[in-house]
Amino acid sequence: MGLVYSTAFEHKLDNTTTYKAYDTVQEWVRTQNGKVKENHRPNLIVAIFGTSSTKERPWEKRARKTIRFELTQPGSQVLVRVHVSSNLLKDSDVASHGDEARFNWSQTLTTLWTRLGQTKAGEETRTSPPPASWTRAMKKGKMWTRIGAIITGAGYLLVVFYPSIPATVLSGAGIIILVNGMTKVRKARKSILLLRGS
Repeated sequence: MGLVYSTAFEHKLDNTTTYKAYDTVQEWVRTQNGKVKENHRPNLIVAIFGTSSTKERPWEKRARKTIRFELTQPGSQVLVRVHVSSNLLKDSDVASHGDEARFNWSQTLTTLWTRLGQTKAGEETRTSPPPASWTRAMKKGKMWTRIGAIITGAGYLLVVFYPSIPATVLSGAGIIILVNGMTKVRKARKSILLLRGS
């Protein structure tokens, strides 16, 4: 059973009103293919984004999530609070992917902050993905590289000793898996080096 995992972001906006900010948020929701389930102009919009497909990991950008936008104007500035939540995340997901979820969700909101007039994103959107996520990506890439090498080798042996179309297809599939795995490893290694150098 999933729990509701939630995280919040906020920005203060100058030279605007809650009505203008509300209209901007509403337009952004529409362009992001969000489905509005609750709205009270000019203070609240609740919308659902993404897909609940089992192919999507719940901490990824495209996974299903609920975003609640609260707009208030306690002073001269408009305060935009955004609560992002997912009931697809399991306890184990939150423990191992909570930082990734927060990072990915903050990245989703980057275009909204730009539309609202922010010249630079908040701290959350400037940060890089957690190092752990790239380490996991590298391990996965190495695993696929090994599998690809095994399949390719088996395919070539079959082609040599038992020439047939299935054997050729098998070796071709192995090469694709091998290259894909190597690409993942290269990308993860580069990202880890960039994080260490920053």
